[in-house]
Amino acid sequence: MKQYQTALMVFNEAVKVQEEKYPESVDIAAGLKHNIGVVHMCACDYDNAVTVLHDAVRMRKSLPDPNQSDVAMSLVELGIAYLSQKKKYEALIAFREALSIRRKVLGVSHLLVGKVLNNIGCLHFECGELLAALTCFEESLGIQRKNNLMSDESLLSYASCLNNVAYIKIRRKEYNESISILEEALLVQQSVLGDSNPHAVGTLSNLALANLQSGRKFEACENYDSILAVQSELEGSNSLAIVDTLVKSSDAFLSAGRPEPAMKRLRKALSVQEKHLQKDDSQILSTRSQLEKLESKFKNMNWV
Repeated sequence: MKQYQTALMVFNEAVKVQEEKYPESVDIAAGLKHNIGVVHMCACDYDNAVTVLHDAVRMRKSLPDPNQSDVAMSLVELGIAYLSQKKKYEALIAFREALSIRRKVLGVSHLLVGKVLNNIGCLHFECGELLAALTCFEESLGIQRKNNLMSDESLLSYASCLNNVAYIKIRRKEYNESISILEEALLVQQSVLGDSNPHAVGTLSNLALANLQSGRKFEACENYDSILAVQSELEGSNSLAIVDTLVKSSDAFLSAGRPEPAMKRLRKALSVQEKHLQKDDSQILSTRSQLEKLESKFKNMNWV
């Protein structure tokens, strides 16, 4: 937090100097206001961020020959600030205005147009408007595919948009379509971040769910085992963080008609819980109950 206070002090001092010595330089003042708004955003001070960014937008628009790209940039930051305040309607207005400007100034296939579309898609998703969100995400993807994505940042932005599309398709029960999208996103994330990155693990978890729901049960089992391997490496093989995955993995193996590995994973989950929780904890009781039901059901089977 100290670094943000220092940055604000520097920018506010620059504003005072500008107002005293160069009061006619509105473009410089607007740029400083924009930067101050960004610092407030980084410090999670969204109320002040909205106030200052609104000033930046107003000042940039007031110039005789406004730099429309700068106006759009401040509008995007203002939209994000509004969204952080849960003011979705105001955020949507800001994003749509920024989108209109960028389409006119940069062209409909520019990456910055795609970024605004992704923001608008996220906003529609938060409002429960899945179809509108999907339309925005797919248009954003189309734009990104037309561009030469060379930097890590642009590749990860592309993977994030792929995940957005896939998640909506999962919500719409379009599991087969979501699988190929998630597989592409996972490859991109792993190539940039490595196999053990939490973002890649999150994508793998969604892929496991999509595989399971589409009937590709053995692929889902493999996905969950991959997640467990990463989590065990990062958190430790006896960490509570792996319990949820163990339970999901158990369900996947049971669905695939393999009760023995399903019970093995439940036993591991119970063992981990017993190391960390009170013996009468509801989580332990739930896992034990699940395990006992399976053991009772399959106790007379002969395993090969």
